[in-house]
Amino acid sequence: MARPFASTSYRLTTVDLLTGAADPSAGAGTAGAVGSAYYRTTNGELWIKTGAGATAWTKIGEAFGPAHLSTLDTVSSGFEFIDDLVEEALSTLTNTGAGSAQTRMVLQNNRPGLVEQSVLTAGVSAARVSPQPTSAPIFFGGGEFRFVSMHNIPVLSSGVENITVRIGAHDAAGVGDVVDGVYFEYDLAANGNNNYWLCASNNSVRTKADTGVIAQANVFRTVRFTVNAAGTLVTGSIDGVAFVATVAANIPTTLARATRPTSLQAVKQLGNAVALTVLHDLYGYAQQFTTAR
Repeated sequence: MARPFASTSYRLTTVDLLTGAADPSAGAGTAGAVGSAYYRTTNGELWIKTGAGATAWTKIGEAFGPAHLSTLDTVSSGFEFIDDLVEEALSTLTNTGAGSAQTRMVLQNNRPGLVEQSVLTAGVSAARVSPQPTSAPIFFGGGEFRFVSMHNIPVLSSGVENITVRIGAHDAAGVGDVVDGVYFEYDLAANGNNNYWLCASNNSVRTKADTGVIAQANVFRTVRFTVNAAGTLVTGSIDGVAFVATVAANIPTTLARATRPTSLQAVKQLGNAVALTVLHDLYGYAQQFTTAR
């Protein structure tokens, strides 16, 4: 007896393996079917297409800084810098007003360069870590800029004793706000919640976006942002979660609005009874030049 003929139908989906220098979430030259993969050659990122739209890409891997900048024969393409604060001289850090101090902490949890900022007096006390306290060597719009920092706020603002924390590439001095820069901000009084906000300031005109990520007391957090090559878009991530917020206005993009590559600022905003602190573990930044030097 002959065996009946049986057939099985298979539905095939075509996916693409793409490479390029562009940010695929911008949709330029990165069309692909859902499930396609995209390798970004400028910084080693790996993306997956998660939806039908041209911009529906999700980053699943993140390398800090343009990967090829670590070789000496390509330094004309850009630069990168990471500081674990291991050898930072405390005398070079900036303290303003009564009750402000910066202290080298002992090794804990494999964090060898921990620096504690302490601020006490409202509207007077501030502390800042910055590798170039008086210079402004960074401007956005000349190539993709990336920033990373790890920090810990042991005690959050209570409404009675408040602290403001600004972490990023900005020029805030003393207890003052940012004039030019891109940064994350924690400020209960100004922003109305205990969330991190992604901010850009151009000549003291500021745009802020709520990340929806709540600050946690006594927990180390990793914050990152990327300013695209044209200086028209900032995307932020916290603890590996990409696109927690974006900002597309008031990004300083001219030499006249140049800023510092790093500033880790703590300001006492309310109350004088208790010193509030921030622990800084590391920071780093990289820029891939649009035009090689």
